Amino acid sequence: MVTLQSWLERKVERIAHNMNDAVTQVFTSKEAKHLVAKATKEMLHAA
Repeated sequence: MVTLQSWLERKVERIAHNMNDAVTQVFTSKEAKHLVAKATKEMLHAA
């Protein structure tokens, strides 16, 4: 039972790590930076 819990815990930690990496890649991509700059420009012109 302890072995199963340990295995499951490692599996969940790996999935969480992979999700964290994926989110980081989304927010640090060149396309994301371009979209943020575009949104900022639009907000400045909206006022």
